[in-house]
Amino acid sequence: RIRGSAVHLACRFYDEGDLDLNSVDPAIAGYLESYITWLSVFAGKFDFIEQPMSNGLYAGTPDRIITAKPRSLWDIKTGAYNPIHAIQTALYVNMLDDPFSYCRFCLYLNPDGQMPTVREFYKKDYMGDLVVGIAALNIYNWKRSH
Repeated sequence: RIRGSAVHLACRFYDEGDLDLNSVDPAIAGYLESYITWLSVFAGKFDFIEQPMSNGLYAGTPDRIITAKPRSLWDIKTGAYNPIHAIQTALYVNMLDDPFSYCRFCLYLNPDGQMPTVREFYKKDYMGDLVVGIAALNIYNWKRSH
């Protein structure tokens, strides 16, 4: 988690133009290089970067959001694919206006600086992923109250 937080911060500062590349810890430099490599071929412009959000039921901080069509949500990962990522992105999209209009993606950065892997979670699966996420949230809240 510490590595992931550091990589997210470096990517955010890079996107905002506030990163001194000489200040990047060598332990995360490859992940940042992987992100920069991807940005060099990515055609989108992010409207929101690490923007905390809430819908009254739960809160979260989606990594990147593009609100212009085609709308998309991007979640940056420093580890391997996990099916829970589909649920996480569905919960994030559910906090946005017109959630059915968003494409959901995870960007799996590589520690060696190589081009990251992109995984799309399809719109046809959105409701199923969301239902699982809401169910998990309900179980979590029930356990906390009992």
